[in-house]
Amino acid sequence: MKLSGTHQLLFRADVNVLGGSVNSMSRNTEVLVVACKEIGLEVNADKTKYIHGHVTRSECRTITI
Repeated sequence: MKLSGTHQLLFRADVNVLGGSVNSMSRNTEVLVVACKEIGLEVNADKTKYIHGHVTRSECRTITI
């Protein structure tokens, strides 16, 4: 996309941040925000949703491609 004489790339990604607790999810989110800033991306807080739940190890499944 060309905007005001400069080239810009618009990119959207859905990212799931996981953690064993609300605190670890918060720390992991901060790591994501810092990593994105380092490469020139930003996380849109208005479009961010947090979902907290508990999943037991037996409920998890692994998919191998």
